[in-house]
Amino acid sequence: MSEILLAAMSVECAAGINICWLSWPLQKTVVPRNHARAIIGLTEAGRLHCNHHHSDLSGQEFSKGFHWHSVECLSCSWTCQGREYLALPWAAGRRRSCTQRATRGLSCTRAGAMPQYVHIDAWPGGIAVVLLRREPVNLMDLAMWQQLLAALDQLEADETVRGVIFASGLQREVFTAGNDIKELYAPQTSIARYTDFWVTSNVFLARLYRSPLVTLAAIKGACPAGGCCLSLCCDMRVMTEQGHIGLNEVAIGISVPLYWGRLMARVIGEKQAEHLCKNAALLSPPEALKVGLVDQLVSSEQLMPAAEAAMLKALEQPDSGRIVVKERFRGDFSREWEAYPAKEVPGAWEMLTATPTVKALEATLQRLKGKKGKAKL
Repeated sequence: MSEILLAAMSVECAAGINICWLSWPLQKTVVPRNHARAIIGLTEAGRLHCNHHHSDLSGQEFSKGFHWHSVECLSCSWTCQGREYLALPWAAGRRRSCTQRATRGLSCTRAGAMPQYVHIDAWPGGIAVVLLRREPVNLMDLAMWQQLLAALDQLEADETVRGVIFASGLQREVFTAGNDIKELYAPQTSIARYTDFWVTSNVFLARLYRSPLVTLAAIKGACPAGGCCLSLCCDMRVMTEQGHIGLNEVAIGISVPLYWGRLMARVIGEKQAEHLCKNAALLSPPEALKVGLVDQLVSSEQLMPAAEAAMLKALEQPDSGRIVVKERFRGDFSREWEAYPAKEVPGAWEMLTATPTVKALEATLQRLKGKKGKAKL
């Protein structure tokens, strides 16, 4: 096995707390000297261990390979998506007990803070994984869209990141159940909030579509409406063999957003996209593969390995030429889309406040009350 060295790095999370965190194992990376004593070592049992109670380990080299199973600490530990990490807050150079949870600077949550639904996981090879985790079915509300936009900003500014995989952090077979209907149900929102929600979500989607990063959606199970649009913005889509995908807004009495439908047409052709959108079609994975809505089908167990393999294959190409080509094909459309949501709001709000739409959305909410959020929007 080739030598693997570890690097402990200090970053600041969204809550303004300095966190000491361990990077994913990288070839030929040396633990920085004169670093804070919170250095992560490797025990003989193959488990990661926090050595912050021991002497300074800066400059130490670790040659034993490992898989991330868990982090242990005498005072603090926490878990993220099946892998345990360690967060050590420092204040004025003094260590204190850790009660926060964090993932690479985005998911530190303190009492009274906004819940964190979007988490970033660093993988080898310049890959970042963006995990969506809002129980029970990843309904996409204003907070989730804001966090997705913030994550995209962060990743595009990180020179070490070349590709991003979007995936569900839920245990159940759901990528995302799409937009939270409460954000569209006029009696429970306002035009100001709806404007913020609609502009934020579409600015994120438009920017994702032209992102210089290589993007991939790892679709686990259900992927209607907003989740479908997010996946269509990515360069590649790998889906599990069970589930469904499509833009099905018509089924609950609202129209498919203009640029969402146009995006689908760019991916699978105008005639096919119009037919699917008009009929609120949710395609099975084999149907989606046949029309070109997804690129590959795999078992649930193989979803993330297949996504990583597809990403690494794409990253074999130099970034410089790929970025230019992507911009030429997507740039104009993306910028038109990004400028459009604010213009769309008045007409959309008029539709949402119309009596037939309110009644249709109310009926949908009533139907979902007993299903614990099993929405198809």
